[in-house]
Amino acid sequence: MSHLVRIAGLILAGGRSRRMGGQDKSFVELAGKPLISHVIDRAVPQVAELAINTNSDDPRYPALGVPVVRDVFDGFQGPLAGLHAGLSWVRSETKADWLATFACDTPLIPDDCVEQLEKVAIGSEAAIAQWKDKRHPTIGLWHKDLLAVVEQWLRKEGRMLMGFVDEIGAAAADFSTSPEDPFVNINEPAELAAAERKLSS
Repeated sequence: MSHLVRIAGLILAGGRSRRMGGQDKSFVELAGKPLISHVIDRAVPQVAELAINTNSDDPRYPALGVPVVRDVFDGFQGPLAGLHAGLSWVRSETKADWLATFACDTPLIPDDCVEQLEKVAIGSEAAIAQWKDKRHPTIGLWHKDLLAVVEQWLRKEGRMLMGFVDEIGAAAADFSTSPEDPFVNINEPAELAAAERKLSS
């Protein structure tokens, strides 16, 4: 499959950022620009088209120049509801068969992230990133036909993304050759400082 033709991308930006003082984590600055801008820059070359999932009315989101996709489910339902919204967008507004997801607080995603997910997704309906023994379910590749399954899970089983990943038997793309976890989340000031050092080096 050609990722430039058949894979769309979605940045999940629905977190509440409690450990960052309640501010919207997407717009916390790293090396002079918002975290989400780092993710956009790294994601755009890897997908045919890109959108952001958020329920925020912050005008800074549409100003990023990327379509905003809101949750279909009411209330704060987390990344699984974001995946549902993204798959709905893929099916109704794109020509893609697959959706790659990224988190707004993972600014160091590899340039071959989608390519590696694609390799292991063949023969499966989903794949997620893994570094050593740590799985990162928000960094994934999902077939559009999973939409109904995601919706059913949200209605009956709850909003746990990892539980859904295990239920469908998603494959794992191993990024352990990287000396450090490229998908580390920026959840607190110390992690922001560490990412700043990595970028400057």
